[in-house]
Amino acid sequence: MMNEQVLPDIPRFYTAIAEVASCVIFIWPFITKRQASWFRILLMILAFGSGQILLQALAGKLPIILWIPGMLVNIVWMVLTIVTLSKVNYKIGLYLFSKAFILSEFMASIFWLLYCITLYPAGIDSSFVVFIFGACIYSIVLFQVFKIEKNTQDHKFLQYIDSKEVIIINFLVITIFGTSNSGFLLSNTNYNFGNTLAVFVIRSIVDISGLCIIYLYNYVKIDNLNKQELNLINNLFNNQYLQYKTYAENTQYINRKAHDLKHQIDVILSEQNIRKRETYLARIKRSIEELGLKIETGNAVLDTMLTQKNIHCKENQINLTCIANGKLINQFEVMDICSLVGNALDNAIEHVEKIEDEEKRLITFKLAKKGKMGVMNVSNYCLEDIFLDGTLPETSKVDKDNHGFGLKSIQYIVEKYDGNMHIDFSDNWFNLRIIFPLEG
Repeated sequence: MMNEQVLPDIPRFYTAIAEVASCVIFIWPFITKRQASWFRILLMILAFGSGQILLQALAGKLPIILWIPGMLVNIVWMVLTIVTLSKVNYKIGLYLFSKAFILSEFMASIFWLLYCITLYPAGIDSSFVVFIFGACIYSIVLFQVFKIEKNTQDHKFLQYIDSKEVIIINFLVITIFGTSNSGFLLSNTNYNFGNTLAVFVIRSIVDISGLCIIYLYNYVKIDNLNKQELNLINNLFNNQYLQYKTYAENTQYINRKAHDLKHQIDVILSEQNIRKRETYLARIKRSIEELGLKIETGNAVLDTMLTQKNIHCKENQINLTCIANGKLINQFEVMDICSLVGNALDNAIEHVEKIEDEEKRLITFKLAKKGKMGVMNVSNYCLEDIFLDGTLPETSKVDKDNHGFGLKSIQYIVEKYDGNMHIDFSDNWFNLRIIFPLEG
């Protein structure tokens, strides 16, 4: 009977395959972003995979006293595989290793547990059949993990992960590994689990539980990061709205200036003193210059934002070109217009202000209708590519934890109106394009 049988241990070959596959599944998003040829990447995976199989084969021949050193060498090889293929730093590499290691332990354990329950009692020990059986089990597990990874925001977690968290997670991995393998250590004592099958069952349960704990920690950290981001984005909304109210007061001042101009012209026409007339003319010239900066689009909120940004650009020798039909965003709430336009132009102004050549301080703002969609384009001249691995550009401000949410705020607003945002860098121009459906 199975309860009285001593079942065979997991072959080292399948343990090695599980380790290689687990490493690849977690670094796959990084591999796909690399510029290297797929042929070269495949060769590297085969090389590291062959090394993993060789190390496991050698470890199986070592005396029990060298089991721990052999395991450490195996761990180092897995970390090296992850770091080399993904090109991440060792801090991120150790975090990815922690998930890969526990997953590989679970895969090997559940595969061998199912083999001992199904094929082994039936006397099926064909290497080919066992291999196909193992490949099916591994494929099912890896596919499920791939779907989970696709729905997580691991890139955000990795962006803010620190050394302390890496140490905690890897200590958790050591604990999980020790607990899951305790059945083997106790097999020849009075505290054994009864039979070999029970060891595999407990090992599988502990490993999957450990993997769930790591994912739970991951989700909690990401949830906290999302809450922090939301608070910062709300602060941006409020700041842009307060800015708009200040701008609105300034716009009213400009409107009063325009009203006063006709009275000043009447005074000039009747003034006989040449010196006084020149003084009046100088005042009118300044007023006209202010009026020349006023932008009218058909949307009062957009007019206010663009006019004040235009004044700021003029003061800082920045050429801002605006071609906009403001009526296209009449459906947007006031705070959304303030934050959307304010953040888009602030990001552009922030970058062009650093350009020493004033002729290259260029920004364009366009808002037009295309079919049933509204299209907003904000472009600025930029000396260097500011993208990071194809993600949103990193802020250039020193306080990176509390800045850099301008584009995220824009993305949040665009999605609110069922639109989409696209950014690219081409020929020294940073381009932000927003497309949204029009009402009616």
